[in-house]
Amino acid sequence: MNHFHTRSLRLAAAVSLLALPAAAFAQTWQRVGPLTAEVCSLAADPTTPSTLYAGLRSGGLWRSTDSGSLWSLLTSSPSRLCDLSVSRTDPQLLVALTSAAHDPIASTPVVSENGGATWTVRAPAGTSSFDVAAIAISQSSPEELYLFGRPTPGNVQRLWRSADRGRSWVTIDAGLPHDPNNGALAVDPGGAGRLVLGLQEGTYRSGDDGQTWTRIGAPPLVLAPSLLWFDPSPGGALFALGPYYEGLARSTDGGVTWQRTALGNLEVLTSITADPSSGNLFVATVDQAVGGLHVYRSTDAGLTWQPAAAPPLTLELGLLGTPSGLIGFAGGGVARSTDFAASWSLSNAGLFAGAIDDLAQGPSGELFASFDHAQSFRRAPNGVWQELHPPTDWIIHAAIQPQSGALLFDTGISTVNIVRSLDAGATWSVSHALECWSGTRSLFATASSLYLSADYTCYAGGTQSCALMRSDDLGDSWSCVANTRVARDYVGTDRSGNIVYATDGARLFRSTDRGVHLPVRGPLPKGAQQCAGIVVDPDHPNVLVCNSPRNLQWSNDGGKKWRRFGTNPGLAGKRFVLRGGPGGAVQLLGVAGRSDRDVLVYTSDGGKTWKELTPPWPATVLRKPLFDPTDPAAFLVGSDGAGVLRARL
Repeated sequence: MNHFHTRSLRLAAAVSLLALPAAAFAQTWQRVGPLTAEVCSLAADPTTPSTLYAGLRSGGLWRSTDSGSLWSLLTSSPSRLCDLSVSRTDPQLLVALTSAAHDPIASTPVVSENGGATWTVRAPAGTSSFDVAAIAISQSSPEELYLFGRPTPGNVQRLWRSADRGRSWVTIDAGLPHDPNNGALAVDPGGAGRLVLGLQEGTYRSGDDGQTWTRIGAPPLVLAPSLLWFDPSPGGALFALGPYYEGLARSTDGGVTWQRTALGNLEVLTSITADPSSGNLFVATVDQAVGGLHVYRSTDAGLTWQPAAAPPLTLELGLLGTPSGLIGFAGGGVARSTDFAASWSLSNAGLFAGAIDDLAQGPSGELFASFDHAQSFRRAPNGVWQELHPPTDWIIHAAIQPQSGALLFDTGISTVNIVRSLDAGATWSVSHALECWSGTRSLFATASSLYLSADYTCYAGGTQSCALMRSDDLGDSWSCVANTRVARDYVGTDRSGNIVYATDGARLFRSTDRGVHLPVRGPLPKGAQQCAGIVVDPDHPNVLVCNSPRNLQWSNDGGKKWRRFGTNPGLAGKRFVLRGGPGGAVQLLGVAGRSDRDVLVYTSDGGKTWKELTPPWPATVLRKPLFDPTDPAAFLVGSDGAGVLRARL
């Protein structure tokens, strides 16, 4: 069972290169990297421990039959499989919690009876999703499942039991306090029907599958535990992991009494496991004070703990003990240790995943990609990816300055900083703080300046209600280009940064002096042709395209006049880019939604004809399309599960 605080997942893609066989035109799709994954759950087949299952935040279930040396995609649906368990007596039975992309917090119980190949939702009647939940399989019978969680809508925790693999459920929480706070459930390996429940009101035990409950002791910690775990060694203790900085508690009498253990002042515990060969115990923490992951080892059944090495992963770390060694999983994939966490090696072969949040292109063809607002990578012009280690792990928008190649991103909500590197990520610096009300909407780097638009307003250049700002020193100081009374939304600039467009929703503003003056250029299309988003060709800044619902509108005189560009192929917002083609034709590349996945749409003749490039993986979400500067027939796009993709006509 995965003893890991679960995070949301995004859908993964598994094929590295695939050509579509029978399409209206030939097209190929290729995953170009980087190789990164966020594994939110990991479980081993108890009967064949070399068989491992991994649920990815970017979605789908992956399997390894050689202790993690090589992974393959088992199924891409349902997505976001977390809190994964494999039955001890029937290895074909897997249970998990899954969540949807539009609501990653709400979880739904799902069951597979064929080794993870297909899954069925099996939730209690009238309670299809839960804000906080845990699911477990009985130690003695594969038919029995337990589900503990807070249904949505609802504000109290409930507990259910199923005697038929989730096909039907009955509540087993009579006599228990209906606590709105979180809690934790553990199945006692000491006998059939034995359960332990940790709540803020106390520790409760049942010996009859939840028919009756007895309060046996005080709560393990001040707050309700987020995890209860039995050491599988003979006579092993019961452990409680607390939320926030509550730490670790240990009980040798089944939860009647508890002894607390401190593992650092500001460390949040995320996982606990045992090495089956030695009986050593390991816990994982994340340090909220200075950042980073920590691992601790105990050789005396949890009485004392010593620091060990942490794997080269990010975000929240999970641990799983197997006969072949200790396995860590988190952002960055899977890592293995065969020397009791003294050293680690990545074990990601075949584990393709990565959810792109932002993607920027540099002057020499390099790429700057951010994943899950936490990881960042740079792809050099030779195609080699390198993970970056900036001084913050919260990335809002990414950019590359054309002139210097500086890597840039903004971070923060009320206090916004620009984090920048002038040497391809070797060293970093942080700008002076910019005070904003609610974060930023976009960041754009030009040869001369940075342009930053506020989600609401920022304080810049002596202006309290600034909506669009410019910095000429990589974010150390800002001048206000437009306040909320002038222009509410930033449109774009040319590559030099001299020509700037903005809009108030009804009118277009245009500056030719880097925003020092921002006069009205003209009205925007109205009514049925109203713009949902406007994009500027950075190399031909007089060319703009308005994403109107039915027919796209375009202007070749900087927004004075608008005319029909072509039928809208389903573009959403500003999810498209422009470039000039042969004979002055406007070429447009964008992302459009279809029934089961996003697609790329492309026109090379000013909207007269369109080509649709369909990724071969269902439920793929695409974002940030780019023209590939190395090949006029190729395109790059970020995905919500397969990293950066390259499509070619």
